[in-house]
Amino acid sequence: MFDIDLKQKLRDLKRAEQRMRCRYLTMHPNAPLVWNAYFSTKSPAEAPTSIKYPFTHLCTLDRDARRRVFEEFMCAVFLQHAQEEGFAVIMTGLVYQPELLSFMGLPPYATPEEIKKRFRELAHQFHPDKGGDSEKMIRLLELYEQFSSKKRV
Repeated sequence: MFDIDLKQKLRDLKRAEQRMRCRYLTMHPNAPLVWNAYFSTKSPAEAPTSIKYPFTHLCTLDRDARRRVFEEFMCAVFLQHAQEEGFAVIMTGLVYQPELLSFMGLPPYATPEEIKKRFRELAHQFHPDKGGDSEKMIRLLELYEQFSSKKRV
């Protein structure tokens, strides 16, 4: 994908979020967009460092990886919109905290079985007795505890 096409796609995603969240005028006009936390079309020197997917990084991704990033973004937008509207659960109730899924490297629509399987893999990888990072293990356990106690967003 060319840089211009990618910038246009990012702008389209921003407009889609604005249309969705402002449709019923429940979003405060000054409320931050989810898009601002995920993307920036500015140069690396001008872009904030808190951006999850800087433009230069998106340019290096292949088509499937970019698709997964866009899916993750849209799920975050739907989740934010649902919270603003006062809904506790989206669709089937299988939308879990994006932070958990992102940390585990899973798509936003992961099933509980996929989450459990990935948890076991990462627990084995991060366990201090196996030479893993104890901070990552603690973070994984905290996030998984939220999932297992059925604290859905």
